Amino acid sequence: QLPVYLAISSAFVTALLAWFLYHYSDGWITSRLVRFALASLLVLMPALGSENTANITDTIWAFTAVAPWALISLQDRGRDVVIRGVVVFLAASATTVSLLFIPLALGYALVRRMKATWVVATAFFGGGLIQVVVILQSHYRSPAVGHPLDSVLAQATAVRVFAMFLVGNRGEEYSFNSSGEGLLTLTSLVCVLILAALLVGAGRKCQVLGIVLIAYAVVTFVAPVWYRHAGSGIFTGISSITFRYSVVPVMMLASAVAVLIAPADRSGNRTIARIGRPVFAVYMVVLIVTGFSATNDRSSAPTWSVSLTHTYQADCIGADPNKLVEVRTLK
Repeated sequence: QLPVYLAISSAFVTALLAWFLYHYSDGWITSRLVRFALASLLVLMPALGSENTANITDTIWAFTAVAPWALISLQDRGRDVVIRGVVVFLAASATTVSLLFIPLALGYALVRRMKATWVVATAFFGGGLIQVVVILQSHYRSPAVGHPLDSVLAQATAVRVFAMFLVGNRGEEYSFNSSGEGLLTLTSLVCVLILAALLVGAGRKCQVLGIVLIAYAVVTFVAPVWYRHAGSGIFTGISSITFRYSVVPVMMLASAVAVLIAPADRSGNRTIARIGRPVFAVYMVVLIVTGFSATNDRSSAPTWSVSLTHTYQADCIGADPNKLVEVRTLK
């Protein structure tokens, strides 16, 4: 029953994080409809369905995706500060990708200069410290010298960030053939133009936050992909990049759009806000319905017992006895 428990607990934890996002983005995003659509994307975005759903290990990406909202939330009551602190601590201690938000945590705390903000930032730094200690005590292989801005990684960013946000997994089918390059370029250009138009029509504070979130959409994709693939010399193209790397960037882009069409200070172009809010909500529904997969890689993979038998036969039979460890089981 352990796999069932892990699958259900994964979905439950992610659902709690979606509730957290809905509640703690209030103040920056005035529209409940937009906040609900944004929270729904966290649990049902196309990038999640094929790999992350019902997978307790990959809840780290959901935590990372909501970490910025926990850091910049305007909910400052005692209970809210505690909840925000717990979320950022778990995010920072779950994956090194969360450490990319250190400038956001420090910068926002310095700008806002409130006790609540510093408490949450301190919790984030505490989780990050644990992460750093683990890294220093582990034997990670240093990546080889790579080229993080080469054409392949640039194309991967277009496919797995901008195209994924705009058309979901449907853009994936065009990423492996030359005939689709023009469509991918067009999709990315349309996404950039939409973001630019929304930025022009927004107020100053929301413009700043929108630009920060858009920048993080690129950084949170390029940095881990380069380190795990291009930097280690095993980058064989877009097919080698799993969908998990798209979760945080897509949420950053969606968050930027949500902030720009439903600003808290009610600044900016009212026409864009009036049209953009229902369009955003409807498009999130379309993206989820057409792109979210009911099955994932784990559900279509061999059973645990079959995988165990295969691994034993491939790696253990004939191996050096000094490198084998006996694991006692109930049978």
